[in-house]
This record gives sequence, structure tokens and C-alpha cells, in this order.
Amino acid sequence: MKNNRKKFSAMLIAPDIIECRKNHQGILIAPFNDQKAKGIGYNISPSNLVYSIKKGVPQMIFDSEEGSYTYINPNDTVLILSYEYIQTDSKIAGTFHSRVRNSAKGLGNVSTTLDPGWKGMLLIAINNPTKKKIKLPITVKKDGKVERCSLITLVVFQNDFSKKENHRISFHLDNPPMRADIWSELTAMPRKLLHNDKYQKFQRFINQLISFKPSDSSEMCKYKTILELILKLEIALYSEKSEILFRTCMLELNQRISMDDEELREKYTSLQKLIDNCYNRYNSFNQIISVQRIKEKIDLIRDECKYLILCNEVEQIHEFITKNIEVWWEQATLSQFFDRYILPNLSAIIISVALCIMLLFGVNIEQNGFLAKLIVSLSPILLSVLINIFTIRKNRI
Repeated sequence: MKNNRKKFSAMLIAPDIIECRKNHQGILIAPFNDQKAKGIGYNISPSNLVYSIKKGVPQMIFDSEEGSYTYINPNDTVLILSYEYIQTDSKIAGTFHSRVRNSAKGLGNVSTTLDPGWKGMLLIAINNPTKKKIKLPITVKKDGKVERCSLITLVVFQNDFSKKENHRISFHLDNPPMRADIWSELTAMPRKLLHNDKYQKFQRFINQLISFKPSDSSEMCKYKTILELILKLEIALYSEKSEILFRTCMLELNQRISMDDEELREKYTSLQKLIDNCYNRYNSFNQIISVQRIKEKIDLIRDECKYLILCNEVEQIHEFITKNIEVWWEQATLSQFFDRYILPNLSAIIISVALCIMLLFGVNIEQNGFLAKLIVSLSPILLSVLINIFTIRKNRI
């Protein structure tokens, strides 16, 4: 995000957005995927929270071997909570744009803006103006991994106009980290005439989501331990005769930072190389601790730990959402038929079979009223199947 011109707005291209991620400046996207930074923007992904404006309840999510998806009904608009949590400082703003793949299906994006100083997940409106329901992919499964699909593109701008507000990246998860005001308005009615059961369940879910507080996971505890070591390292920098403490902290950091945390490991390695170069040049600890670049690189490690903690908190929110949003597993045709129609109607099938056996073995087929009795015998399973089909169709709508 290098720019020497003054008092103007500049568009950030993909390398600029990736640089913002590495240096934790300008805009923070949690979690961040380098592959989603393309061209002149960053592709935002959908979460499992997809709310239908027409029905007033969340959409059912369908899962399959290829990935998960939902349907947007004809002439309906859905509100989709983004998977990413975003923060911007005072000099970053943005706009949201439709992706051609979705537009080609007939879907439209209700464009909004990203304001300077924003903190939270995004609420994205997608509408279907056509006369047919349209499939909207949410995740795709590749090589045993689940990847979030791209929903819309965020185009980011940096402006150099002076502002009174001084918003900075804080790595702090707002509570709640989303448009709680809008969700509260959508669930303000005590009950609804249609889909009331689903609405009541959704109402309770939103109340829990708004008050949700992430717990200290093992990952978070690991990064908090590293933050404590960073604090000791800084104490060593500003204390007299503390070279032993400084070296001890660096060794412990090396042990604590996992190779899987590539960005954190890279920042630690960069700090270690700088320290080694300073020792070769100055050969004095008192001269080394005065090097400003060392303090800056320590700050980068601290910020990376805070960022990873934030990512874990965001992940916990989505785990909570996934547990509370209804998911229907799409299987192969035979097993799908068995799960949908046989298992739910098993008791009715047993009753009908028993009645048919009693009828066939206890009554002369030529006897008057046999057909009527046969229909009565089969009525439990027929009624159960019809109710089940109606329920499935209702849930799909």
C-alpha cells in the first residue's frame, strides 16, 4: 500500500491488499485467503446464515459430497452474513460489486459501501428477480478440504484526505460483531402467522448470537502465551543487563511458534535475522536494543498473534451459526429415498403391513367391502407419506 501522492483516493489492487494483511495496516480481513485477493478487489464469502426477507426465517442449507448450497426463491431477497470479519482504519473505504458468475444465473447484488472505521461482519443483500429458484453455492469440497465460495467482490480505496476521526486497527472483536440492530428489527415481532415455529426458533437463535462470547480455545491460549513472551522480550529490551532474559525469550518463542503458523513463523525469522545481523555489526547488546527496526518487528509479531486470536473468535461464531442453522444432507438417490420416505414413515409402514396381512389371511378376497378394507389398511402409510412430502416441500420453499 505504497503511495506518495497527497489528498486523493487510490484503488488498492490485490498485492496492496495482501500487503495490508502482512503489515496489519489499513484493512483487516479475518480470516484472510490470499487466493481471494484478485485483480482490483477481495472476494467476500457467505456464511451459513442466509435470511429470507419474504419468509422472515433463515434458509435451509443443503449439503452434499460436492459442497453446501441454498436456494433463493423467485422474487425474494436474502440477507447473507459474511464469513469474514472486517476492520478498516480512517483512510480505507470500499464498495461491493456483483460477481459475473452469480449475475449470469440471474442474481443481483444490492450494492452498499464499506465506511472508514468499520468493525464487524458484513450483511450482504442478494435478490432473485426471476421466476425460478436459483441455487447459491456456499462451500465447495476439494481434495478433502472445504473452501468457502466467493459471493461478492469488495473493491478497496485508500484516501489521503485528513480526517478528524482516527480509527485504527484494534484486533478487537466487537460484541456483537455484526449488524445486531438489523437482526433485532427482523426478530422484533412476537410471532408470525406463517412459519411461526421457525420464526420463534430463529428469534431465540439471534438473541443467543448477539450475546455470544467466544471461549478460550487451545489455539487462543497458545497465542496468548506467545503474547506473554513478547511482553517479557520488551521488558528485556528496556532493562539493564537483561541480555540473558532476551536470549531466553527468543529461544522460547522459537519453540512456541508452530511451523503451521507460516506468517507468524516468517515474522519471527525476520526478527531473528535482524538480531543476528545487529550482533555481527555492533557486538554489543546495549547498541542492539537501540535499533528501532527490532522494536517494529516485535510489534509485528504481537499484532500477528492478536490477529490469529481474532480469527479463532470469528471461527467460533461460525461454528455456533452452523450448529443452529438447519442443514439437509443430499445423498445418493437410493439412500436419499430411504432416509426421506422410509425411515420417517417406518411405524406407519409396519402398521399398514400388519393390517394387510390380517386382511389377506382373515378375509375372503371375493367378500364384499374388501377393496374398502384394503384402502383403510394402507391409509396409515399413505397419510404419513403425504404429510412427510408436504413437510419436505415446505422446508425447501
